[in-house]
Amino acid sequence: MGFEQPPDSPEKTAIPEAGDAESDAFGAGNALDDPELARLVTLWPTLSADARQAILAIAERAGTGE
Repeated sequence: MGFEQPPDSPEKTAIPEAGDAESDAFGAGNALDDPELARLVTLWPTLSADARQAILAIAERAGTGE
C-alpha cells in the first residue's frame, strides 16, 4: 500500500513544483499580508509556553466576541 501506480498508468508521473498548490492555506506559497501577524509568527518559537497560552486565550476570546 502506498504510492503504487495503477497498471494502466505511465511509470513516472510529474511532481508539481513547490507553490503549485491551488489553495489559500498557509504554506501554499502565500506570504503573510499582515506585518503584525508575521512578527508574531516569527516570535512564536521564542515565547514561553505561558506566553503562548495567554496569546491564544486572548485571541480565542476576541474571536468569539466574548
